[in-house]
Amino acid sequence: MLVLFRKNKQRNDEESLENNDILALTSLVPLCNGQVRKDAFIIEDYDIYVYADVASLQDNVAQIVYQLHHEWLQEPIVESVAASGDTLVNAIHNAAQSFYEHILALYIEALTPGTIMHKERVVQDEYALYRSEINGVGRREGVLEGDFWDMLREDLLGYVRNDKVYWIRTFASKNKDNVICEVKINGKEISALSEKMIAYAEEWNCLDAYHTEKQGILLMKVDEQAQPFIEEVVDIKQVILQAIHSFDKCKSVEEYKAIRKQLLKQCNDESLAYEIFSMIPEFYCMYAYAKVEFKDAVYLVRKGEETKEVHKDQVSSYELVKDCVFEHLNNEMLSRDVIENVLQYSANAKAIQQALAQGNQMEELLLPGIGIRIPSNYKLK
Repeated sequence: MLVLFRKNKQRNDEESLENNDILALTSLVPLCNGQVRKDAFIIEDYDIYVYADVASLQDNVAQIVYQLHHEWLQEPIVESVAASGDTLVNAIHNAAQSFYEHILALYIEALTPGTIMHKERVVQDEYALYRSEINGVGRREGVLEGDFWDMLREDLLGYVRNDKVYWIRTFASKNKDNVICEVKINGKEISALSEKMIAYAEEWNCLDAYHTEKQGILLMKVDEQAQPFIEEVVDIKQVILQAIHSFDKCKSVEEYKAIRKQLLKQCNDESLAYEIFSMIPEFYCMYAYAKVEFKDAVYLVRKGEETKEVHKDQVSSYELVKDCVFEHLNNEMLSRDVIENVLQYSANAKAIQQALAQGNQMEELLLPGIGIRIPSNYKLK
């Protein structure tokens, strides 16, 4: 998807340069095998397109927003780069150099055959890991042992689902008054990880007025294209809503099993059918016990095997099923008996009811997440 920029930038006349955006692109030409065509820097060998938007030029400092487009990216990699120079032209050149070293070179490396240096196993898939050096501005005492990937690895892997590419941007800065940190995965900030970085940056003893550090991390799936579940069902929302209505009317074990059979038939995807079947009662529980805190974990349960924990964002159907359940419960005037009937199929509801019977208060309860019973050929999507 192409992100369009507004072109009404305001600059002083003395700071204005003609064709700044094109200069930001042509500055990449000496760095790698590509060429500028119209408004894009193109690397034909890898079908990479780079766009640039010079956001500001002031006091020999250039701020440029670069976009990297490639068919495997669900959203373009967007990076704002600031650099200084003894002239405005050199500032633009230096910004281009920073973008190349921090992002573009990393992506080219990932697309180059035979460059895999390290692999990470995420549930049933393997991802090749690429990471830039940590760079930034300013000085501080001490050095980081390892890098931001080493610091955040376990947390970051919890957000990997089944996409072909994950672009992870880590940034930390500190001055006299403020600490600002940000961790983004495919353009979306993960606040819990940003806060973890803040705890790290707060310990810096800066030797200059301010200090910054950033690192780019790229995870690229080793096998072929990702398989988004949404394309495998003609109208997945209608399938979920039909299953929800079936749960409302379910009066016996036989009817309960019939819901699963119907989902298997409609989805033509055993993994997706089991996700919907398992999650609907758990979201009824989440709705019914709104004062109970639920964490973001999903537990993949298979009889006779060790339960695997993943983050909810790794389960593509999670938010869709949740939205369907909550929309249904908000719009329909269901009796408490109907809701209680569905709750009998929720493991979390049983745990909450037992805790309440022992005298605990709802506000005191914390549940680690929800469980999904999975088939032997389950594939996380």
